Amino acid sequence: EYESLVMTSTQSAQSLSEILTTLQCKDDELRTKASRDLVNFVATREMTADMTRLIQNCLKDLASSPQRSDKIICITTIDELIGNHLDSENPASWITPLANYLHICLGATDISIITMSAKALGNLARASSTHTFVEHQLNSVMEWLQQGERSQAAVLTLKELAKESSTRSLFLQHMDMLLDVLWNALCDSKSSVRESAASAFHSLLLLMSHAPQAQSWYNKLYTDLQKGVKRNTVEWVHGSLLVLGQLLETAGGFLSAHFEEVWDLVLRHKNSPDKTQTQCVNALLPSLASYYKTQFENSPYLRITFNHLLSPQFKKCHIAISSLGRLSLVVESKVQPFIEPIVAILKRILSKPEPGNSDLPHSAIRCVGWVTKAHPVGMEPYIDNLIKLMFGFGLNLVLPQALADISENLPSARKVANRNLLHLLSLILCNKSLFYVNTNITRKTRQKNPNPLLPGVTFGQHLLGTSESIILALQTLRDYDFGASKDALLIDFARESLLKFLEDNNPNIRKEAALTCCKLIVTGCIDELGEGYGFHPLPTIVNQIFHRLVVVCSADRDMHVRKAVLQNFYQNNRFDLHIVQEENLQLIFLSLFDESIEIRELAMTLLGRLSQTNPALVMPSLRLILCQLLADLELEGVESLNKEESARILVHLIHTRYDHLIRPYLDTILKALQPKLQHSPLPVLISVLDAIGELAQVVGEDMQSYHTKLLPPLLEILDQRSIPKIESVLKTLCTFVVGTGCVIDPYFHYPKLMDKILNEVKNGQSPSIRKYAMRLLGVLGALDPSRNMDKSLTHTDEGKLSTGKKSEKTDEFSLTHVPPTSEEYYPTIAFNTLLRILRNPSLSAYHIRVIEAVVSIFRSSGMRSLPFMEKIMPSFLLAMKGSKPKTRGFFFQQLPLFVSVFKRHIRVYLPEIFALISEQWQSSYISQIVSVVETIYYVMNDEIRPFLSPIIAKMINELGIEDKQMNYVQAHLKILHCFKVLGDSLYDFLHLILPAIGRLLERSVENTPIPQNVTGPQQMSSASPVPPVLVSLQSEAIQTIACLTIRFDITMYTSRLVNPMLRVFETSPIERKEVIEALCILAWRLGSTFLAYVPTITKSFADFRIVREDFESIVSHLNQRQPIPESLIERIMQKHGTPIENPIPPIQAEAVVSIPVNE
Repeated sequence: EYESLVMTSTQSAQSLSEILTTLQCKDDELRTKASRDLVNFVATREMTADMTRLIQNCLKDLASSPQRSDKIICITTIDELIGNHLDSENPASWITPLANYLHICLGATDISIITMSAKALGNLARASSTHTFVEHQLNSVMEWLQQGERSQAAVLTLKELAKESSTRSLFLQHMDMLLDVLWNALCDSKSSVRESAASAFHSLLLLMSHAPQAQSWYNKLYTDLQKGVKRNTVEWVHGSLLVLGQLLETAGGFLSAHFEEVWDLVLRHKNSPDKTQTQCVNALLPSLASYYKTQFENSPYLRITFNHLLSPQFKKCHIAISSLGRLSLVVESKVQPFIEPIVAILKRILSKPEPGNSDLPHSAIRCVGWVTKAHPVGMEPYIDNLIKLMFGFGLNLVLPQALADISENLPSARKVANRNLLHLLSLILCNKSLFYVNTNITRKTRQKNPNPLLPGVTFGQHLLGTSESIILALQTLRDYDFGASKDALLIDFARESLLKFLEDNNPNIRKEAALTCCKLIVTGCIDELGEGYGFHPLPTIVNQIFHRLVVVCSADRDMHVRKAVLQNFYQNNRFDLHIVQEENLQLIFLSLFDESIEIRELAMTLLGRLSQTNPALVMPSLRLILCQLLADLELEGVESLNKEESARILVHLIHTRYDHLIRPYLDTILKALQPKLQHSPLPVLISVLDAIGELAQVVGEDMQSYHTKLLPPLLEILDQRSIPKIESVLKTLCTFVVGTGCVIDPYFHYPKLMDKILNEVKNGQSPSIRKYAMRLLGVLGALDPSRNMDKSLTHTDEGKLSTGKKSEKTDEFSLTHVPPTSEEYYPTIAFNTLLRILRNPSLSAYHIRVIEAVVSIFRSSGMRSLPFMEKIMPSFLLAMKGSKPKTRGFFFQQLPLFVSVFKRHIRVYLPEIFALISEQWQSSYISQIVSVVETIYYVMNDEIRPFLSPIIAKMINELGIEDKQMNYVQAHLKILHCFKVLGDSLYDFLHLILPAIGRLLERSVENTPIPQNVTGPQQMSSASPVPPVLVSLQSEAIQTIACLTIRFDITMYTSRLVNPMLRVFETSPIERKEVIEALCILAWRLGSTFLAYVPTITKSFADFRIVREDFESIVSHLNQRQPIPESLIERIMQKHGTPIENPIPPIQAEAVVSIPVNE
């Protein structure tokens, strides 16, 4: 056991070393992946002190590096580690070093680095949940501000720290000093520092808003800003105006009595020669007008303000133009006298654009919408011309918003706005006019009115065809309300353009196209069919689009695209009646075996809801999934990451609250969960606790009788002083008590329970722990004071069973009934002598020679040695168990020969053999171990199935080890070959094996250099950049997939296999033939279900100009719903359909030569 632990620790250290090396490379893509791998490593491993030191040293080197990219990856990794994966047993071992590395990054000169570091430091403060850490950071910030050092870092850090509401009292204690030192940053020479300091002021004002001293702090700030204005320097005036803006936003009615004073203070600087001051004044004017709305509308300040913003000096200032629109929204109809000059400025800006200044026209477009919303009647005469000018800048973020304001408030302009916007979207998405996309327009209509759009409209062409314009067009099509045009939109855009974008190379475009299709189907069809009246079939075209969306949801190559579509289905229950149709539901079930755990969780949640709609189709598969999840949890030796994911999926399955599914399996579920409450990694434990809590809410009182099994391990966890563990246990106990109604009695069964809860209430390490502890006290109920707590249940010590060892009698072979003339006489004497040596531990140096002699006798005797099995095998296994690691491989190497000799008679020793394999599993002699398993299978066939669980688990874990050394690769190859040999015995383990093979292919692709851009016939003949070791590994993995596909129905696991195989296809030219053959087998076995993956596969083939006749023929038959010809099936199976023969030939008895004996 110790040696196995050392080996596991060594493997983890090697894996960590590779991750940290990749994290420090120069490839941004590889570094990003290494960052995610490091987070997963910390989450799924028991961290040693050496591992923690290696990680922290790597992060320190990255933080201290002068390279910008190094600092970014350091901050990103720290931010991912914070909160979820810190060492909760000793938080200071992580929190303090991480804070030090972020402080190093805060010393950078790049503002983006400083901003990222400050946000990460704020997240670290929230994760620590301790006043001590926050106070230390706050003292550092105040020291920086007092000394005038790191001002930008200080104000940004202060802003992030102030977001932690649990430390509000700490900030209130230091508020006076903070308000004083912040003025040092507000008068800094850099305007960016002053603006950041204003944001920090905003956070502090939010904290003090409900404090008793708030009014005195407001007075202090107002007095200080007045003093700052009187200093009459650029920095002090700008800083004072920024503070005034924050007071207007957060101080409530404090400034109500200072109307004229505040207006005079602001307008005094409206014509300042300093640009920052005038921009600040222009931005403040709408806020002032809104704050003093009634007084402002009836004062001369209204005309002064509009005249100021309309002055020629601001005709090219985008802030002034935006303020005109915002000010119009405040005064509404009182803007009438100023509409004509406003329109004149807007026309001048929109008709004569300045190159390189996009902010100005965008502000003008937004201003059109705001002024129209404020006073639609006044804008009506000008709106048509303004709309024409607005479209001259093409599609941008502000155009749809402005058009929406115009359409909503000015119905007469709605048709013009919608028609021109549709035309612009059509140009971007279809590359042609909407007039020729809309099939409802007849040819005669086109001849009479060749241009249905208003004359004079010029559409911006500079962004047409770019990815950004296509994404924005799709978002506009989805979010903009076109009113009565939605039916035409659905037919024209979805059919003509959106479907082609579902196959675009850019995953962002595919995602936006899919989400747009979802929205158009709902608003344009499902809503019109109605709800609450049963199932209404969708029109044919719409049904085709919807089915294509379901295909994208399960078969798209990008995880984010699949997740976005599935999340849309989950969030919109109006799709449910259409998803539960058999052809769609089958594809949704594929998402349960997706490579992303987030997608699997979403799919389980969605299917849980669908089980209420169509239980006949959903429930059988959910039962199968439930059994697989429980098998994963019970299986010993499986990686903790797999157990965590299984527990998380189980939580979502239980959360469906489907009583008929969960209640019959209550005992089985708890039997699988209970052992995981002890000695499980933190992520697994938290997921198991969540599952128990959900289970209590579903089954209710039926779970009350299990408290004697569940509560003792839960109470033990409370003693471990781990913040996440204690919080999860208290939360689970609350849900358990509420769900089962098990109140009061736990106090008597567990006398220390109340003391533990009260201790957490008083001394809890975080606010959330104290909150859950108080909630648990409330739900458990109050004890009757008259009851004697000393009369609670007494706990008797359990008796201990005798563990005396049973004496084992290992007699030698008797010669009583064996005459000297018998053929068995001399072998018996030889075996007796050899067994005496084999059973003697002091003669272990001769054990190898003994085994060689025994094997030699077996070879000469064949089946005649069967009578000696009952003595030879126990001694052999005993010597093997006590052997040293260096010689153990030899024993495993000889064991297949014993199996070949004794054949099915070895049956009685199978439990001992497999127990020995499980105990002594080591990577150094995996090949020999796997040969033993294969040989036993050749002899015993399916009789070994009961013993496979721990062995398969160890094989899968071995496939998860990423090591490029030859011995590991050979072990992986041997394991994959074993999967092909075991065949039908693997049925119960497919849900573990196939994802493991998929992950193995993914890792091989990540370690493969990207091939050169060689196309055409040269590509297949070009030298492969793939290392030979990876070539053999990829080939064996793909062949294993093909063999398992022939033997089993692997429909559910298709998405876990197709995407990795396609990535191998793209990066490894040598393996393309193997991939195509495996895909042909997969297509034959899956039938019509495989068609969901055909567009993605065909596109990959087309990108590399590869045509495969067999594949095309199978797909053609599937599309035409025709049976695949037998000759084609035989051709694709000729390599993978033949059974694998035993590499160890049966031992035949050799001719026995009589040796003269001197009698």
